[in-house]
Amino acid sequence: MFTDVVTVQVRAGHGGRGSASFRAQPFEPQGGPDGGNGGAGGDVVFEATRDLDDLTSLAGRHRVAANPGQAGAGGRKEGRRAADLVVRVPVGTAVYDESGELVADLARDGERAIVAHGGAGGGGNVHRVSSINRTPTAAGPGEPGEERELRLELRLPAGIALLGQPNAGKSTLLSALTAARPKIAAYPHTTLRPELGVMFSDGGEPVTIVEIPSPRFLRHLERVRLVVLVVEATDRSGAKELEAMAGDRPTLTVHTKADLLPGSPRRKGIWVSAETGVGVEKLRQALFAAYQGAAAPAAGRPGPARVRLAPSVRGSAISVARRQWGLEVVGVPGRAGPDGRERRPRGGRRPAGRDGADRRRRVRVPALVGAGRARALPRPADRGRLPPGMKVGVLGGTFDPIHLGHLEAADASRECAGLDEVLLVPAGRPPHKRDAHASPDDRLQMTRLAVAQWPGLAVWDYEVKHPGPSYTVQTLRAFREERPGDEPFLILGWDAAREIRGWRSPDEVLELARLVVVGRPGLDSPTAESLRGAGIEPRRVTLCLIGTPDVAATRIRRLAAAGRSLAGLVPEPVERYIRERGLYGSARVRA
Repeated sequence: MFTDVVTVQVRAGHGGRGSASFRAQPFEPQGGPDGGNGGAGGDVVFEATRDLDDLTSLAGRHRVAANPGQAGAGGRKEGRRAADLVVRVPVGTAVYDESGELVADLARDGERAIVAHGGAGGGGNVHRVSSINRTPTAAGPGEPGEERELRLELRLPAGIALLGQPNAGKSTLLSALTAARPKIAAYPHTTLRPELGVMFSDGGEPVTIVEIPSPRFLRHLERVRLVVLVVEATDRSGAKELEAMAGDRPTLTVHTKADLLPGSPRRKGIWVSAETGVGVEKLRQALFAAYQGAAAPAAGRPGPARVRLAPSVRGSAISVARRQWGLEVVGVPGRAGPDGRERRPRGGRRPAGRDGADRRRRVRVPALVGAGRARALPRPADRGRLPPGMKVGVLGGTFDPIHLGHLEAADASRECAGLDEVLLVPAGRPPHKRDAHASPDDRLQMTRLAVAQWPGLAVWDYEVKHPGPSYTVQTLRAFREERPGDEPFLILGWDAAREIRGWRSPDEVLELARLVVVGRPGLDSPTAESLRGAGIEPRRVTLCLIGTPDVAATRIRRLAAAGRSLAGLVPEPVERYIRERGLYGSARVRA
């Protein structure tokens, strides 16, 4: 039985669990953590092959699953990645997901598509070491593999289709034009499945012809360039019904069994008799001419690529998982040192390199006049405005002073949520705090000095210039007015997000911007249930679980007052500015 449509449940392999082990060797009774990452689960891959001509091999398999990854082990041993599960399908198979979106169109022999991604391996405890937890006893579980229901539809890869009523002579015509030998008999519905044959031109150029036996198989017209309307000579109704089936594809009308009506007036089209061979060669030439003059049908385009980032043993582990409530991003990629932990030069400056050469240029912030007052928004020096349609993060705060914890969180959020830019917005008059220790202008200038060293970050002085208390809802309204083509993403720590219902106009805030919620060190990671408990719809949240530096502005002010170094806490230009201005009770130093 010919099968050209099947539904199958696919599940990629789960990631292996990370190891929570500690070094145990002579003369080192308190060895540090050395648990390795788990291996990634196997992907489910569909591969097109000419060895199959239909989907019968999948008709009885309602579920296919790849193997899970191997668990990590002590000694920083990483679990083995599971092998991919390769499922062979015939050339011409189109794959759709539950919503009807095209996932892959396998139109060429050997073409592959990953239809379900394996889960990332869990992180070992060696990668969970932080400034506040030097001996982590827990390891990450492996991420679950992607699971989805797919619908596979076969569309035979033919260039010409023979379309006609039952018993119109399609099979006989196919056998006359090609070497195919379909079943032929003097009764309707002799052919029960689409039949293929290859016709050759005088120069040896091949073209595949498919016979469409009934309207049930009209999907196989989607790849053809030319539809041949096969009409029996004795049929007076013509080809109007067939033209409707062919749609807007180029057509050529052929009247078969011409030997049954010798000498009779003939309707428009090519008349042939496959039984006697009359007109067959003329038809062959006409078919090649029409085929070469017809445009190839537009190929279906799959939806946006689904990105999954696997953890790295030598760098900070990162994984992206699709949950029922949205995307969950864990970790941020970085540059690793010999011990596997991320390294950055003192002062927070990013390493130079080709990848960031163009993005490193920082520009002056011009004032844009609107709504009766000046507002400053960053823009590239070589263009009048930023390109429309950007995803822009908005990170507000007192920044008293700005420190590396703020900068790391902003940059990590930009990478984890796929933002084009992050705007840091120093508050003018914070409504929830007493007056800041430094003036708004000093805090604004320190923020500008800090972000000058960080590509992808910029400063917006709206709240400093805006009179009165600084409310997030007003800032987001101003953003929407100034940049109507860009989409704002409000970046919040989980401690702030859980209190959002106590803000001014919280519903409007959640309507004006999507949220990027950052899990901070020392706090429980938010879940879909905890987000709903805070009055936040999880589908509008990108969750980033990031190990940012544990830096407090209170400690920085205390160290500055004591005249101690702020290295490793704030960028060097910010420390110089604090000393030169005598901020936070520090001894003023001449520039």
